[in-house]
Amino acid sequence: MTAPALFLAAACFVLGAGAGIMVPALTRLAPMPAAIGAGASLHIAGTGTLPALPLVVVLAGLVLVFALMRRASPAVTAPTWISGQPHDDRLAWSSAGFTKALRLVLEPLLRPERTVTTVSTGTLVRSIEYRSVTPHLFDTLLFGPLEKLSLRGAHTARRLQSGSLRAYVAYLLVLVLVLLAGARLGLIG
Repeated sequence: MTAPALFLAAACFVLGAGAGIMVPALTRLAPMPAAIGAGASLHIAGTGTLPALPLVVVLAGLVLVFALMRRASPAVTAPTWISGQPHDDRLAWSSAGFTKALRLVLEPLLRPERTVTTVSTGTLVRSIEYRSVTPHLFDTLLFGPLEKLSLRGAHTARRLQSGSLRAYVAYLLVLVLVLLAGARLGLIG
């Protein structure tokens, strides 16, 4: 994962450092002429000059300083803060905790199905089980009906494939007659 990020950073660096060379070459491809001077620094008339070499030196120096600072004091891992309680995996946040606000806003659209089961003896509650399932609306409203329709079409097409050469020749003959009739009526150009 580091190599692609380094490649993109190097490409940005090279494009920024060589802007004075690349931009004038690219403007010559444009349909209208532009007054951009060629050289190590990018100079655009009316806007000023982008000094490429000093920027490259400053950026290289900053990268070197940050790399040395990172080596000098590496990040220290610390335990997760759990409000002073001892660590327990049951206290960990799940993805549902992060998305709850969005799910509450989208509840009329998502239509979750919830069930709460309570086990009690007399007035003492022994356990409570909560289940929530959000149906996939694309599956139930779009892909489900499309799947049923395509399976019905496949079942019908299966009846057409009888394995009989006479039936296949008849299909072709009917197709040719339909195409000729369409051409005669002007439906087919």
